Amino acid sequence: MNHLKEKLNLTHFTIAVLIFVAFFTSVDLVLAVPAAPSPICEIEADVLSVEKTKTITPPINAPSQEIEHYSVNLKILKASVLQNDEGFTTCDNLYPVNSEKETILFPDEYNKSPFTNGQRIKGKVHFSGDERFHGTFLSNISVLSQPPQPAKTIITGSVIGGGDTTPEGLFDAPRKFVYQVKQNDGSIIEATYTAYPPSPVGDREMKKIRLSFYAGTVKVGDQLKARGSFDKTTQNLTVADEGDYIETSSKKEPIIEKQEQDKEQPQANIIESSKVSEIMLQQNHVDNVDSISLQSNQQTYIVRGTKKGKLFFFIPVTLNIQLEVDATNGVVKAIKKPWWSFLVR
Repeated sequence: MNHLKEKLNLTHFTIAVLIFVAFFTSVDLVLAVPAAPSPICEIEADVLSVEKTKTITPPINAPSQEIEHYSVNLKILKASVLQNDEGFTTCDNLYPVNSEKETILFPDEYNKSPFTNGQRIKGKVHFSGDERFHGTFLSNISVLSQPPQPAKTIITGSVIGGGDTTPEGLFDAPRKFVYQVKQNDGSIIEATYTAYPPSPVGDREMKKIRLSFYAGTVKVGDQLKARGSFDKTTQNLTVADEGDYIETSSKKEPIIEKQEQDKEQPQANIIESSKVSEIMLQQNHVDNVDSISLQSNQQTYIVRGTKKGKLFFFIPVTLNIQLEVDATNGVVKAIKKPWWSFLVR
């Protein structure tokens, strides 16, 4: 009888052990071990890159979500401690001088002191402690220097070609103009600028530069003077920053460049672009003329401008309009408007 009881006790003990083992192998055993303390540091660094991105958080006790933030790559110049919880590491060890470190920055912190590549900043960095992110957070930013400005160059010469390089069909997009300029030493440089459609951003960009075209647009044979950022590799002068400009004056002497096929047939007289601009305004096709370019092979002017109206009779809007105008008589051959223009009066 005692022997039977011992067997039953052994069986119960075995079952209890098996249940215990099964339970602890089927669940994650988490031990509450506190994270090693790390210091809160202040760094001074050069910004190598700053990129806006999104992180999709894993569903930890909540649905996954996209969190918008900036990924900032820094070259460390100096590190000092702001707060130390007597950890096993120091700010000098975490952020060695001349090392590259990536950190996380949230939009509300960035908007307080926005910065860009090439600038020097000072800020506080600390480990996030946020299970959704791995790495350090950047905050309390001070911008110490402005990004280096490219050297400015002034060119002068005669326009031998160029115009609007924007693909056709884009009416409400920035338009890039490129002109080939032959300097007195015979070298050819491309002068480039971008014209923006009316908008808060576009108006701000256009206010930075000055465009002064004596004929209303840049024409082959004009004398051109421009200030901008010069790239020796591409021989391109970009007019885009505060104080940059392009100005034209009348040509020194007629510059006539004809293709062989042009010599076989006489060319019809071309109306001056300033006269075409005046006609378009008088006929109320546009309220303002932004640019005029001559398509010499087709003897056609492409006129781009704006016209104000009211959407649904009461909402003020500005339409971007493109006109094809016969260069010999000023007659409008075609008009292109935004698709919704029929709703504007």
